[in-house]
Amino acid sequence: MKRSFFPVITLTGGPYERGYQHGKKARDLVGVAVETYLRAFERDAHLDRVGVRGAAARFIPGIERFDPELLTELRGVAEGSGHDLEEIVAINARNELLFAVQPECTSFAVLPKASRTGHMLLGQNLDWKASATASGVVLEILQEDQGKPNIVTVTEAGTLGRSGMNAAGVGLCVNFLRSSGSDTRLLDSVGVPTQLVRRAILNAWSFADATNALEGLSRCIASNYLVAQAEGEALDFEAAPEGIGRLEPTNGLLTHSNHFVTPWGRALDTGIAVFPDTLSRLERIEQVLRAHVGHIEIDHLFAALRDHSGFPDSICRHGDEHDPEPTRMETSVSIVMDLTDRKMWMTAGPPCESEYVVLEPDSLRRAKARAA
Repeated sequence: MKRSFFPVITLTGGPYERGYQHGKKARDLVGVAVETYLRAFERDAHLDRVGVRGAAARFIPGIERFDPELLTELRGVAEGSGHDLEEIVAINARNELLFAVQPECTSFAVLPKASRTGHMLLGQNLDWKASATASGVVLEILQEDQGKPNIVTVTEAGTLGRSGMNAAGVGLCVNFLRSSGSDTRLLDSVGVPTQLVRRAILNAWSFADATNALEGLSRCIASNYLVAQAEGEALDFEAAPEGIGRLEPTNGLLTHSNHFVTPWGRALDTGIAVFPDTLSRLERIEQVLRAHVGHIEIDHLFAALRDHSGFPDSICRHGDEHDPEPTRMETSVSIVMDLTDRKMWMTAGPPCESEYVVLEPDSLRRAKARAA
């Protein structure tokens, strides 16, 4: 198999400096992301370039209230890459603006008692448009001198964060959800874009602070956040405009796909009709991993994420050749994290086609050594 990996971009300094470096170093890839999503916004949301800027501008006041430093970082990305701020906000709010055409993902957390090594493990396949894979990056964000933990996150160029982990051992995986409240509120309401909520979680020094970042937010779409911490804590949050449902691990394992699992959320779910394979993917990853509970190893996680049961709508997803290329879905990123060791494995594209590449950032491991 080939080795497939995204470029690693290191960011330093204050919020504006980090953003400017991001935009400048990844200028071409930010351009790819902006143009990819401008086409998608026009095709799927019926928004031309002027309409996109207007829609994105509605998010700016809420972002500033939520975390003004994130808005400053977005301004830096815009100026470093040569794009308007509204275009950079738009790609960070692409989940909200492309509500009708959303990703499918499968995620898991393995608590220490369920793993062979006694380590906290976390991971997922992120499924999205094949055309968006071309703008993927790994951001190494060095911000300890600004009072926040260093972060490594796998995301798209121009966006501030998605799945990843930080120097405090906090990790995050994400899944799209769809609720009845999302269907109605999207038309007349905006909230904090999910991409920025993800970054706020990764900015947290503790598990409590990470989970608190989800409280009290205005949301116009639903999203799932699987949050874990190296010391062995994990919770899943089904967050929607209507509220938040919480899931705890069962016998050391916590899994999620793209439907509400909590009794509270089941009554709200409108996503199963859009992607019914979410049910079989969740059942399959539970089946594969529970067979090894107590001695789960990294190779078991690789095998689970490469699983093709139910192909083509499997955990390892490949673009259906019958779908138009602009809307064809595939596993764009597969990621496994050892939060205890601050270590990450990933592939770009479907993991069955590539060897996992290991990433052991010194910026995360130095912090771990100081804490010890």
